[in-house]
Amino acid sequence: MSKTTKINVSNHAIEQFQKRMFNQELTEEETRNRLATVARRGSVVNKRPGRAIEVRFEGLSIVLKREGEIATVITFLGDHRYRKWAHRQEIKPRYMTRAAG
Repeated sequence: MSKTTKINVSNHAIEQFQKRMFNQELTEEETRNRLATVARRGSVVNKRPGRAIEVRFEGLSIVLKREGEIATVITFLGDHRYRKWAHRQEIKPRYMTRAAG
């Protein structure tokens, strides 16, 4: 990402960070800065719907959407531990229920 790209962080992304990172005691501004760092320094790992991308840096994953010189952090997906837990506890059972019905 170029240095001239402006990075916005949605309130939803901040809320998800605070919800999913249980032991983090960061202020809203510190959280915003951490998510902007992930956007700025992270690597693209997946495409997402709506021309968005999943970006990961230091184990933290976000969904980012670029529009011209503006990049917006749409949501925070969690760190690797949270994502592994969520997959076992929420996602896998949801698909198993759909397959059975």
